[in-house]
Amino acid sequence: MTAMKPMRQDTSTTKERFAAMFASLRRSRDFRIFFLAQFGSNIGTWMQITGLSWVVLDMTGSASKLGLVLAVETLPVLLLGPFAGSVVDRYDVRRLTVATQSGLAAIVVLLAVLQLTGRLDYLTTLILSFLFGALLAVDSPARQSLLPEIVDARNISNAIAMNAVSLNGSSLLGPALGGLIVAWAGAAWCFVLNGISFAVVAGALLALRPQGRIAQTDPQTSPQDDSTARFGVVLHQVARTPIIRDALLMMALVGTFTYEFPVTLPLLARESFEAGPTLYGLFFAAAGVGATVWGLRLAGQKDHGRTALTNAAMVLGAFLLITAWMPVPIAAVASFVLVGAASVRFMALANAAVLENAPPQFRGRIMSLWHICFQGSTLIGGPAIGYVAAALGARWSLAAGAAAAIIAGLLGRWSLLRERSGSQPAMATQ
Repeated sequence: MTAMKPMRQDTSTTKERFAAMFASLRRSRDFRIFFLAQFGSNIGTWMQITGLSWVVLDMTGSASKLGLVLAVETLPVLLLGPFAGSVVDRYDVRRLTVATQSGLAAIVVLLAVLQLTGRLDYLTTLILSFLFGALLAVDSPARQSLLPEIVDARNISNAIAMNAVSLNGSSLLGPALGGLIVAWAGAAWCFVLNGISFAVVAGALLALRPQGRIAQTDPQTSPQDDSTARFGVVLHQVARTPIIRDALLMMALVGTFTYEFPVTLPLLARESFEAGPTLYGLFFAAAGVGATVWGLRLAGQKDHGRTALTNAAMVLGAFLLITAWMPVPIAAVASFVLVGAASVRFMALANAAVLENAPPQFRGRIMSLWHICFQGSTLIGGPAIGYVAAALGARWSLAAGAAAAIIAGLLGRWSLLRERSGSQPAMATQ
């Protein structure tokens, strides 16, 4: 009988860990609806990226013009960041997200109609990409700000980890489905299906039950306020809240120089291993597997402090350094599974640090800063890492991104040590 006790304890522990892993989905009806709709939308977005890449390359035959389309979509994040965050803080976040998702659906359906009728040209593609990015500049911080309204405070970190699983899991399915649809039915149907997925998210948001929740509205803000001036107050709030400040600075470094994989990985495959797009795709698939598996594990953990965040950044940099100098392709792909796992851990911890500690009246504007650091920084980091690759080679460009992640972790650790030594006041240190 005594020999059975450890087995029962192990079984009980496994059940508890499994329950903790899906806590936000079990405890929140609204988050279950949002998560499932968002997972389908993420798959649709990857399908759209795949289809649009083929359309632009068929239209122009130029990789640089394809890169310009991606840059134009990212540009509004930098241009509209302060304004977008103010809009999120000013209006009901659920209704705002319904509006942005509906607008995104309209744009991609128009893209599909133009493609099907043969009226889509390069200039129109650029214009629609810019409009798409402008709506995303508002939609992304709005969706982030929505989480505290549909998930209890104790489950926010778990919900963020589950969102990371959704994003990375969809990156495994979306491109493959997109490629099949392009081959069988044409790229326009990738746009149609993504438009439907946006409409589904809008419908799911309307099905939520926000009774008793507080709208993320800044009572000091009126429609006549200068958004840029109000943004200065938010920057001051960020500067005096160490955990938010450090997480944003670390994400700015990592987002600018480390997450430039569309630049570094094709070059690594072609120059270092003399391979083609298949190896490039394997790198992303490996990262997606690592991120999905580790994201599920992270969802069941409760270690979300600043020390864990700084460690995650340095581990990400270490795994990238290992990948940069792997001698054979199969070893590099295998190590990228670890890169994906480390990446999702860093991103989820940084996101949770910002979202959990952002004051409700400033949440939209602070999350717009997060979006700028994560995605808008590509306009700076892409050319910078490309220059390193041109001057020193693909391995050194990947190593430069690794160094940025390690430096980010060291800066975060230095800030935490200064704070603990009493050099600055401690606010929301965690």
